[in-house]
Amino acid sequence: MTVRPTKVPGFGKLPASMDPQTRSVLEGLIEAVEIRLGRKGDPQDRAITLRELIESGLALQLKASPFDPNRYGAYNLGVGPLTTANMPYAPTGFTANGAYSQVNLFWDGAFYQGHSQTEIYSHTSDSIGDATLAGVSTGISFVDPVGSGVTRYYWIRHVNVNGIKGPFNAAAGTLAQTATDVAHQLAVLSTAITSSQLASALSTPIGQIPGINSKIENIEGQYSVKIDNNGHVAGFGLSNTGTTATPSSAFIVRADKFAIIDPASSADGLGSTSPTAANIPFTVDSGVVFMASAMIKDATITSAKIGSVNADTINAGTLSANRIAAGAIGVNKLNLVGTGATINLASANSGARMIIQGSNITVFDASGTLRVKLGNLS
Repeated sequence: MTVRPTKVPGFGKLPASMDPQTRSVLEGLIEAVEIRLGRKGDPQDRAITLRELIESGLALQLKASPFDPNRYGAYNLGVGPLTTANMPYAPTGFTANGAYSQVNLFWDGAFYQGHSQTEIYSHTSDSIGDATLAGVSTGISFVDPVGSGVTRYYWIRHVNVNGIKGPFNAAAGTLAQTATDVAHQLAVLSTAITSSQLASALSTPIGQIPGINSKIENIEGQYSVKIDNNGHVAGFGLSNTGTTATPSSAFIVRADKFAIIDPASSADGLGSTSPTAANIPFTVDSGVVFMASAMIKDATITSAKIGSVNADTINAGTLSANRIAAGAIGVNKLNLVGTGATINLASANSGARMIIQGSNITVFDASGTLRVKLGNLS
C-alpha cells in the first residue's frame, strides 16, 4: 500500500497590527523554513526527507515505526540504563583516504547501547604510544585538514555516555597520505626555480643562450660594501672590467681613516674609529700616510721633508742646505761656487770665528773684535 506524503501547509500573511520587532523575527523564521522546503532560494539548499531517502534506495524502512525508545533492536538502539553489556567495543570498518589537503576517515556505526562519540588519534609515524587526539565525532566519519603532501597514521576508539573508552580499532595505524598541491608548490618556487626544477629539454637550450655561455675572461663583476650615515658614505669596492683587450681591476677603500692594526692587540675593536697609535704600523689619516716603521729597498723621491737622517752612505749629485752641523767633515776638495759663497767657522768654546768669503779671510775674537783680515788672496 502506497502512503501519500504529508502535505506541508504554507504560511499565512502576518497581521498588520504586529509590532515591528516580532514581525522581523517571524519573517526570518518563515524565510528559513521556505528555503529548507525548497520554495525559495537555491534548490540544492532544501532539506531531504526520510521518505525521499527510502524511495531513492539510500535508506531502509525503519522496523520500529514510529520510533519507540523502549524497543531495542538492530535498527532501534533505544534508551535505557547502561550495563556491562554496553561497554564500547573495538571499531570496525575503519578506512583513511587522503585527498589534496585533507584526510577523510570512515568507520562502521557503533551498535551498542549508550554510545556517545568516537575519538580519532593521529601521528606522523606508526607509533600508537605517541599519537595525539586529532578530534572527536558523534557520527561515522571525520575530516582531518592536514594540508597537502602530508603522511599520517590514524587510530579510533568509541566512548560511551559514561566516559568509558573502548579499545582502539588496531595496534597498527592506518596510513593516509595527501596529494601534493602542484599549484601551491609552483607558487612557493616561483622566485626560486633553478635548473634542477626544469626538464632537461629546457635547461639545455637555456644554458646555450648567447652571453650565458660566454668565456669567463669576458665577465665583468663588482662587489662592494657601503655604509651611509646621513650622507657620510664609507665602504670598499672590488671591481673587474672584462674587455676584449686588456682587463683592469681595482680595490678602493672610501674612509676618512684607513689603518692596519696589530692582530696581537685586543685593545682596539673592529668598530673603533680612533685606534691606539702604538698598535698601528700603517695608517692613512686625512689624506696623509703614516708608517711607524718601514724598510724600502729602492725608492725614488722627488721631494722630501726629513727631520733627522741616519745613514751609512749618502750619495748625492747636489746637496743644498742652509746649515750643516757636524763634528767633522772630511773632503778631498771643497769648492765654493757662486757669488757671495761663504764659509763661517766658529769655535763653540771661545766664541771666536773665521769667515772665508771668496778671496778674503776675516778672523774675529770672542768679543767680535776684528783681529785678522786678508784680502785679495790669489
